[in-house]
Amino acid sequence: KQDKTFPKWLERQGELLGHDPQDWRDRLIAEDLSSRSKDRPFTKVKKGTKAQIAFKRDCDQRTNAESVYCIDSGAKQVGRASLQFWFEVLLPLRVRYPDRVAIWPFEEVGEAAVVVAECYPALCQQQLGLPKNIKTTPSKVVEAVASLRERLAAEWLISDRTWLHGVSSEDEYDMLTTACWLALSNEPADLLALPANARIPEIDTIEGWMMGLSDGG
Repeated sequence: KQDKTFPKWLERQGELLGHDPQDWRDRLIAEDLSSRSKDRPFTKVKKGTKAQIAFKRDCDQRTNAESVYCIDSGAKQVGRASLQFWFEVLLPLRVRYPDRVAIWPFEEVGEAAVVVAECYPALCQQQLGLPKNIKTTPSKVVEAVASLRERLAAEWLISDRTWLHGVSSEDEYDMLTTACWLALSNEPADLLALPANARIPEIDTIEGWMMGLSDGG
């Protein structure tokens, strides 16, 4: 039976993995395109194959992100990091706290004590008016954080250590700017950016299954 939403798929995979959540490496990652299947959709990246491995979701295209289906051994290993989070953090949380951990936008948030949501720092940085594609250039990151601090320091009580931490690495910059955007986005409409009413063809065909909007074809 086809799983119609991502949480259902995640739970079924967890049952198949049994007592060792780290088995996702062997069960779900194909060595190459020839051994990939619907039950093993993630594929190791080999020279010249990345474009063939998977579709990019609309959010990936808008932020120039890597495909989650590509399991890259280099720096851009979003697929591997996603799998590790799903099976070693998210799934155990849902098992330990049933009905208290919601995955947005796949499930209703309701009264959930913990809400897990995918976040794109690049989009948050755009909303904050910060320059694009600068996080690999330390001097530009310092300039961006300094401008953000100048804008927000009068309203927020943020320690010097936090601002300094935000320029210490690419990940810290992403976390700081995402936290700033979330703090400034008080309206639900700003946070819940899922285009549920205006149906986008790419979401229906590529993202539909993951988002629970359709069977996904």
